[in-house]
Amino acid sequence: MGEWKDFVKSFSVGIKDYRLLELKNIIEAVAAAQKLTVFAALFAIIISGVLIMGHLDDMSTLGPNLAVCFLSGLYAVIIEFFLLPLRLNAERRMNEEMDMEDELCRNNKG
Repeated sequence: MGEWKDFVKSFSVGIKDYRLLELKNIIEAVAAAQKLTVFAALFAIIISGVLIMGHLDDMSTLGPNLAVCFLSGLYAVIIEFFLLPLRLNAERRMNEEMDMEDELCRNNKG
């Protein structure tokens, strides 16, 4: 469906010019990547938690297993730190494009 192409375009939003529709698609692609990251981390944490519950008889492995469980949450936060600026940059650029189009419309009417 082109989501991957739009996501890759998000890395060049400040470098290349994109139309409003392309910017909207880029924002949606990055938002989908953000949601996927959060849901994947939650899934990994839940599965790890279930596996930890199955091995509660050996308390010496509880700490390392919990550390591995929480690492997926940490990874999601790190990935989000990279995705959020991409989305904000695309949104800012879209707002600038909308302002320029709005000015052009006003100048053509006046």
